[in-house]
Amino acid sequence: MRAADVQRKLIRQVTNALDAPAYRVTVMNDGRGINLTRPGGKETPEQPVDAQGLEQLSPTLARFNAQGWNVYITPLSDTHHFLVVDDLRGENQDRFAGLGYRPALVQETSPGNQQAVLRVPVDPANAAADERSAANAWVRGVNRQIGDPEFSGAVHPFRLAGFTNRKDAYQQDNGHFPFVRVLSVADQDCERASAELHELRPQHQGVQRTVRVSAARDGEVIDLPTATVSPELLEAHRRHRQQVEDHVERKGWVRDESKIDFHVAHALLRDGYDVPEVAQAIRTLSPDLDQRHRDAQTYAERTALAAADHEARLRARSQGPDIDR
Repeated sequence: MRAADVQRKLIRQVTNALDAPAYRVTVMNDGRGINLTRPGGKETPEQPVDAQGLEQLSPTLARFNAQGWNVYITPLSDTHHFLVVDDLRGENQDRFAGLGYRPALVQETSPGNQQAVLRVPVDPANAAADERSAANAWVRGVNRQIGDPEFSGAVHPFRLAGFTNRKDAYQQDNGHFPFVRVLSVADQDCERASAELHELRPQHQGVQRTVRVSAARDGEVIDLPTATVSPELLEAHRRHRQQVEDHVERKGWVRDESKIDFHVAHALLRDGYDVPEVAQAIRTLSPDLDQRHRDAQTYAERTALAAADHEARLRARSQGPDIDR
């Protein structure tokens, strides 16, 4: 069978198992990423492809792969999450299977290294941002236990079977690279992951929690005792965080929650919110902050202050407020 036919067959296996209505397609090489489903560049609307469209892209993907690019897809759906457990090695492969998870797709992404994709229904009654926050928490929690502790996003690119893993570390003596292989497929939702996500959802509701925030700058201490996040600030934080997360996902970058908080703080300051309000929003709304930082309030205040100081330096260099975002 020709290589092109094998690639199409594997793509069909993957899409049949995932059953997503659309896919983002990204190629990466030495830190540079190209979103092939946004052909006009970042200023143009994205045009995700369906399963047939992904299969038709196979010759293009093969050319990129032969030139040293790695090939990734991101399933997109309003009805399902596609939760990735990455970097399953050695005994963790057995642990994963023993926990009762039933993935739709298991791949070998490099020799001895497996990756599982679990299909889990979205709760249509849950707010989109809350649902995504709970799914992100599930991905972080499971990957920290048995997968890649740096893997944290529920909407995340992963390698496409049928193409080679072009990491230098995996180059063989003959100069070839290992192919990403399909190990198993199953057109099924994962009941265990669904149940665990159901238990997580109440912890990620967009409720307005009361916090105490103080911030110090230039010797001045600003205190907002028992302040609450206003509906306007809540919506602004959600909007900016979604934009930053989408940018990280499109680029295929490693997700760093602290960097995301910093960029969101920047955007809120430019919206006209002051340092205490921004710190308040981060402290209240940044996901899993109490688990990520021993002193979450101090972290939130420092992040807001760092963003404000950075913004001030940018303004000073540009000699005016209208700097390019």
